[in-house]
Amino acid sequence: MTKAFAFGAALPTGSGSGEIDLGIALRDQYFCRERVAGPVRDGLKRRLAQAIEQSEPGLAAVLLSAFLDSFAVAGMVDSARTVWTTGPDAAALAVLARAGQIICLGEGLKAHPGGPWPVPTEEWIRQEVGDADQIVQTHEDDGARWIADRLALELVVEESEVMPEVIRVSGDSVAEQRIEIVSALVREEAMAVLVETAVPNDSASQLAMGEIRLEARAQKAFEAYGWAGLWVQDYLKFDDLLGSAPEGHSGEVVRPRCSAAILPGTPSQLRQGRLGDTGWLLWEGPVRPVAVQPVAVELMRAMDGKKDHQGLAAATGLEPRMVRDICDALRQLGAVSAV
Repeated sequence: MTKAFAFGAALPTGSGSGEIDLGIALRDQYFCRERVAGPVRDGLKRRLAQAIEQSEPGLAAVLLSAFLDSFAVAGMVDSARTVWTTGPDAAALAVLARAGQIICLGEGLKAHPGGPWPVPTEEWIRQEVGDADQIVQTHEDDGARWIADRLALELVVEESEVMPEVIRVSGDSVAEQRIEIVSALVREEAMAVLVETAVPNDSASQLAMGEIRLEARAQKAFEAYGWAGLWVQDYLKFDDLLGSAPEGHSGEVVRPRCSAAILPGTPSQLRQGRLGDTGWLLWEGPVRPVAVQPVAVELMRAMDGKKDHQGLAAATGLEPRMVRDICDALRQLGAVSAV
């Protein structure tokens, strides 16, 4: 009998031991710069154009945000994956979780119930499983039953994936069980609460959820990142890891230090259904995208590391003074630097 292990309830750590582990294969094949900067980003751009054409402003805003973040993620994901293989890490998880969301959007995949991790296609699963005839379930939310049904494999239950204790409760019961739940959290008998249905909007239920989030050590991380959040407990957002680029050096001849693109607006504009060409400065690494005038992008496209300000003015048709001012603004943003 040859076993294959399902995705797991969280993106797995470790490097495997020669077994067929779908979670590790998923992590190592999908969560890498090559995939994010290639087919995932191409998919985001294609789906963004479709969402705009089909007048879906909410989806367009989400896709544009993902496209913008794909540059920073591409520069951070390999390092985050390497750190994660050695053990849970809050910063690495924030990067991997955003990567998971972007991969799902770019490749049109559903997210796993155990967190923002993509569920690959049945074709991919069959290829990875190979000649295995058993699928191992290590956690009730790891997708093993779904795989067993789809691939006609024998389901083998091995409770080997150790997870911190979680209290499961329906949304309708949160207010009624508030005291019992909070008491268990205070005694650290559980790290988080899994609310399995929608929480009512009444004040008692919302107050109960507020108290749960206050007392549960890993609640924020659990709600954001699924079961993997229980391992790190500390909640970091991807945006918290991004900063500004250092200023470039002054000079007559400059070259770009980041990518630049003209896109159909900002996420907030697209959400409102408003379109308009917007320039974006995009770094591969922990730097926030910066919106600029489209003319700045056109100027950066003319930079070849040889043209000075006069040469750039001649190539773009812009006034030399405007070229100088834009170059200086881009230098201060860290987008260009002297050769």
